[in-house]
Amino acid sequence: MAKIKSTYFCKDCGSEASKWAGQCGDCGAWNSLTESLKPKSDSKSGNRLRQAGYTGLAEQNQVVSLQSVEHIGETKLSVGSTELDRVLGGGLVLGSVVLVGGDPGIGKSTILLQTLVSLSQSVRVLYVTGEESLQQVSLRAHRLGLDASKIR
Repeated sequence: MAKIKSTYFCKDCGSEASKWAGQCGDCGAWNSLTESLKPKSDSKSGNRLRQAGYTGLAEQNQVVSLQSVEHIGETKLSVGSTELDRVLGGGLVLGSVVLVGGDPGIGKSTILLQTLVSLSQSVRVLYVTGEESLQQVSLRAHRLGLDASKIR
């Protein structure tokens, strides 16, 4: 017969903890851990349960045929470059994230700055940089003759 052990689940995010604490270690909510009794399981299924807690209140997914998934029309926004639009499958999908990667010096920052200038004519844009200084970005825009007045 399986042993019963106490576990604690966060009411806010659904994460699991092996002992009670005043604050949830995952979402930071205070006094949200509630005790639950469950049969003690082997470590593999325990890991699966622990990882499932990170889904929070997400609905339970079922295995379905990919062909049966409903196609929802997605709005795409042209980035102002025919070639970049083609690479992106017709433009940027609203609400999505695009990661641009590559070796140093190949022009990632330049093409993104040009793209943001083009996009800034129709939507609000924010340029976030982790490595380049504001002066470097501003100098690049000036050197390329770009009107970056609408870029934040």
